[in-house]
Amino acid sequence: MTIIKDSYPLVLDRKLACIIGLNEALVLG
Repeated sequence: MTIIKDSYPLVLDRKLACIIGLNEALVLG
């Protein structure tokens, strides 16, 4: 259970990082 709890936030952070990266790429064009 602890492994899942520790890894889950990392997955969310990666998704957020991907979304932010895509947004920056679109803005910078």
